[in-house]
Amino acid sequence: MVVTVDVDEAHMIDTRGMNNAVELDSGDSVLLGRIDDFYFVDSVFIINSQKKLSVFDISGDFLGNISRLGRGPDEYLGINDTWLKDGGFYIYDMNGKQVIKYDLNTRAISSVTVSPDASSNPFQTLIPAANGGYVGKMIFQGSAEVSPELAFYDDNFSFKSTIGDLSLNSGLTLGKTFSRYNDEILYWRKLDYTIYSIDLQGNLSAKYQIDFPGRTVPQSDEIKDDYDKIDFINSRPDYYVSLLSDVIETDGHLIFCYIYNGVKYLAVYDKTTRDSASFGFTADSADAVVNIFPVSGDDAFALVSSENNTSVYRINIKTLQHNT
Repeated sequence: MVVTVDVDEAHMIDTRGMNNAVELDSGDSVLLGRIDDFYFVDSVFIINSQKKLSVFDISGDFLGNISRLGRGPDEYLGINDTWLKDGGFYIYDMNGKQVIKYDLNTRAISSVTVSPDASSNPFQTLIPAANGGYVGKMIFQGSAEVSPELAFYDDNFSFKSTIGDLSLNSGLTLGKTFSRYNDEILYWRKLDYTIYSIDLQGNLSAKYQIDFPGRTVPQSDEIKDDYDKIDFINSRPDYYVSLLSDVIETDGHLIFCYIYNGVKYLAVYDKTTRDSASFGFTADSADAVVNIFPVSGDDAFALVSSENNTSVYRINIKTLQHNT
């Protein structure tokens, strides 16, 4: 199915007109930089900011960091992926060859060493599958001919089998590329425009093709890998849409984000009417960075970060649609 999004018709929303801001505790020990990922669960915010995982309550009070970089017990050498499962928060640390589970009060619960079998078929990112185990995006092995892209892993993170016939064309890592809709896994490449589906039997199929009329990167023999594509996009950052992210599907909608001319937009597609709308958010300060994260079919959060603080705005997606 083709989903058409006209970026030139996007609605711009000034966060100064929103009255539900929560300012996060900005003590020196918890100052946030670039925000890489965001969770809202059980009325707490979990924010991944430059290899630091900070937890805040719904009022913005700082509750603690989820461990820290280091070589000690329950510490990690890097954060390659994070996910929620069974009431716990998981960190995948590729360099430390471990997956650590924490509770939402930041206490470590368990740690699993990535097995030798998994290390010979390693993964970049993971998502728990509905029928047990995980679906993972694999690591580039030097060329597309020997680099399958997707695979199943068991509950101990050991490799089971590859999925589909997609291949990686570079070692570039761009963060999360999975979500789940009912029992199926949704997968996307951040520099492409296709959203794939993986069913319980491991069948891979193209489910949605996102079309940004006149703004998609054209097919070209000169664009051989992801690095070429980034160079091409950067040559006209005010023209091409890139970095598809944060895909959520519900029974009624497909929700996702994209970057255009340096701004992250939230797009909402109505599966019944086949209409789409997208929204960009601005702030009152020229040096402020606005990031948007959908977390469900109802809610998204806009995070406005400046040099000294970060404010969080809760946005009802249905209200956004109603007001367009």
